Amino acid sequence: MNRVSLSACAAALLFLNNGTGIAQTLPANNPAWARAVNLMPLINPDTDAIRGKWSIQAGKLVSDTEGWARIQIPYEPPEEYDFRIIITRSSGVNDVCQFFSQRGRPAMWIAAVNNTFCGFQMVGGKSVTGNQTTVRTENCLKIGQTATSLLQVRKNGVKAYLDGKLVSQWATDFSDASLDTPFWSMPDKRLLGVGSHKSSFVYHRIELLEITGKGRTVPRQEIITSKPQPEKQTTDVKPRSESGTQRTRVSSLADPALQKDAKNFARMQSIIKGLYVTRMGTGQRLGGAQDIFATVEPYRTGYETTWRFATTVRSDTRISLNEAAHLVKVRYPIWKAGYHIRFSYSDKYSMQSGGSAGGAMAVLFMSLFDGFQIDPTYAMTGDVTVDGKIREIGAAAEKIRGAVLEKCKIIAIPEANKENLNDLALLYSPAMLWSAQLFSIATLDDAVAVARQDRAENLAKAVALFAEVQTRLNPNSSITVLRSPQVYQPLREVLRLAPNHLSAEFMLRTANYQLSNVLSLQASMEEIWAAAGPMMFTLYSIRMTDAKKDEAASPIRIPAETVKIALDRLTWLDPRLHPKTKELKAAMADYVSSFDDLRRQTPLTAAATEKHQAKKDKLLGEINKIGTDRKILEEMMH
Repeated sequence: MNRVSLSACAAALLFLNNGTGIAQTLPANNPAWARAVNLMPLINPDTDAIRGKWSIQAGKLVSDTEGWARIQIPYEPPEEYDFRIIITRSSGVNDVCQFFSQRGRPAMWIAAVNNTFCGFQMVGGKSVTGNQTTVRTENCLKIGQTATSLLQVRKNGVKAYLDGKLVSQWATDFSDASLDTPFWSMPDKRLLGVGSHKSSFVYHRIELLEITGKGRTVPRQEIITSKPQPEKQTTDVKPRSESGTQRTRVSSLADPALQKDAKNFARMQSIIKGLYVTRMGTGQRLGGAQDIFATVEPYRTGYETTWRFATTVRSDTRISLNEAAHLVKVRYPIWKAGYHIRFSYSDKYSMQSGGSAGGAMAVLFMSLFDGFQIDPTYAMTGDVTVDGKIREIGAAAEKIRGAVLEKCKIIAIPEANKENLNDLALLYSPAMLWSAQLFSIATLDDAVAVARQDRAENLAKAVALFAEVQTRLNPNSSITVLRSPQVYQPLREVLRLAPNHLSAEFMLRTANYQLSNVLSLQASMEEIWAAAGPMMFTLYSIRMTDAKKDEAASPIRIPAETVKIALDRLTWLDPRLHPKTKELKAAMADYVSSFDDLRRQTPLTAAATEKHQAKKDKLLGEINKIGTDRKILEEMMH
């Protein structure tokens, strides 16, 4: 919900880097490509084309000029890989596309939109015409020109190269990735694909290089196509006007013989608290918790049970619900027919976005089927994938802080986010570690175990024992108190009973002086950016020396109190920042201070504006330096 998959400052760094025209060149004729998988022989235009007229001519794939033409390739990629196409534009000035997926989450790269810009789509529900990956590339693919487009797909992001030069990159866990439906929808979201829009292309080579894991050729009988075979006793009906995610239908799953073994509903409604984060106009991120409801409603006898949202949500939120449902379908393939499962939020008037509620939705499904009661004081965050794993999310510290303010007593976060508790303690207070009981969850089963009121014996004992420890602490309790026998020994017992009890683990780290005294690199970047948030929009305003002579090019005046608040926050952050961000912080402080200098200048002199511009250029230089540092980018992505 409102998930931030990469810090805003990091996204801005990547965008600025791309916008400055700085490019990185890949090694030419890399010998690793000798072991690449040649995907061209797998393609059969007669069965694989989704839209448009596709053909194989002299061993090359050719598209026509139809709009949104696309073809899927019967190949499921590995976890990490390079996906390369070599193409020639035959006609038109519009797009050429590559469809890719990461752990079953689909996305696409669009190059040469109007032969003017490129980017990934959809990114957090935003199209290629306006998201943080969009880059201008004038006349990058002319008629008759042959070019190489390469995607490097990794667990934590993807990079796009044109003719060996880095054009754009997207740091993401792919929970904010989706396809633009209905224009660019692909029936089987696992598979690779290529496409074009109102332009004809020749695809000379389509190949994949495995980096981590193994890909596989998918047998055609397993592939979901746009032309489904008619199913016996199957009749499609129009979906309801609400924002449904599935078409209601009579199907073989509703067959009376199969329904004898169907999983019935043990509850007709379950409620869970999901965590979210909201970015304010000042750059600050505020967390919170809200109720998510799953309600089973009778629909039509004999029709397959489906699921839907009660209100319109972003595409990434729909994807997370579908993934949760498919995970539960793996466990319980046949559901009691004749129902809709309706998902809704306590904040029913706001557009919900992000995939971090996927895990909570999976727990709701399990509660409906297995009948367990969810602890009303429990809240959680974490995306989910069909293999049952709870995936990493963004803004964990802010979400936990918001949950505590909402009086949640037991809070679960993805195991991959556990080290964010160090940022939580530094940014707010070590007392955040005992203000609620914090748990890590790696799988759906972990989430269910913590969420249910009738917890397993050891887990229930751990929760009760920690609650006793909480009564011995207050917001100002010191390390001396944590090291006292009446606190330290029970914490060790809590951790023995529940090894995923993060509060106990990090309190023991604090007591043993093992908690880091600096923020993570990503948190440091985020906090520097947020501290100066009200002034950040001025970074991209017109440069004084570039303004036309008849334009007013004076810098924007910032109130003294706004400047003071920003400087005070940067000063407070200074000893807590990651060492790699110290120079960025110094340049940011100088830039913010320069607004105070401008305010005192009456009238404004040319010397003052040039001094302000120099500090602005220095800050942009620091941003650019970080944005081109491979080690820093990799640390933020991994």
